[in-house]
Amino acid sequence: MTGTDQHPRSAPGTLRDLVGEPSDFFDDVWNTFPYQYQAEDAPGLLTPAELWDEFDCGLIVRPWVSLTYPHGLSAARRDAAFQTRVVVNNDLVGYPVPEEFRRAYEGGASIVVDRPELWSPRIAALVASLAAGFRGDVWSTLVLAPPHAATTELDAAPDGGHSFVLHLAGHCSWTAGGQAPGAFSADLAAGGVLYLPPGCERTARIGADGALMLVISVVEIMAGRLAEIMGALFLRGAGREIEDCHHEMTSSEKIAWVREALCRHLAEEDPQQALAIALRNR
Repeated sequence: MTGTDQHPRSAPGTLRDLVGEPSDFFDDVWNTFPYQYQAEDAPGLLTPAELWDEFDCGLIVRPWVSLTYPHGLSAARRDAAFQTRVVVNNDLVGYPVPEEFRRAYEGGASIVVDRPELWSPRIAALVASLAAGFRGDVWSTLVLAPPHAATTELDAAPDGGHSFVLHLAGHCSWTAGGQAPGAFSADLAAGGVLYLPPGCERTARIGADGALMLVISVVEIMAGRLAEIMGALFLRGAGREIEDCHHEMTSSEKIAWVREALCRHLAEEDPQQALAIALRNR
């Protein structure tokens, strides 16, 4: 049991906890423009002290954790922050050196932890709930940023992805939508939630007390992936019917047969089956 399990407390567990009424969110905001919400329980997901405890326990290793500086990090300094441990007579690399991580953080480095849902039950419950509702790829990233940092880790989003930025501790000033008149801007403290649609330019500037943020990324199943699955289902099923007679057909007849069989297959295929397969194998 890790430190994040030992103190039960209230934390958001559904989309409703983040944005209020989901139908209003999807009707008015989703995929349209950035918007600010408030989730008072968001800090209950994880505290900075609990994250440092995880590093002290040695349960988070590279590549799930990294250090980033605004102007880059030398290989020597980066390597000094990680160590090799002997586990069951095997040398395992990539374990953070807690003292070096603290020194790097105090020197202006941000700490980025990928997929904290793998070890935090509260974050795992929220990510699983969102994944069931969005029916797509959903994952999270923690960013622990030092005071006054300009965090490039928060300026990007997955291609075609939506972002929910949950402020767990500290303050952060956001601008989104470019420099055009009417661009979105907000100062968020602990409990603040920022929704950012795909392709939305954004810039984050950390306040004087630093910040801990959980970025939840949502990427819906792409049409191309569904097409691949539906094509594979055709080849595995109706498409095999031509195997016994194709040698008797001309090329034109084969093309006509495939066209007709494929159209019939797509008309009869349950689209939910392809979606279920895509979600199961994402």
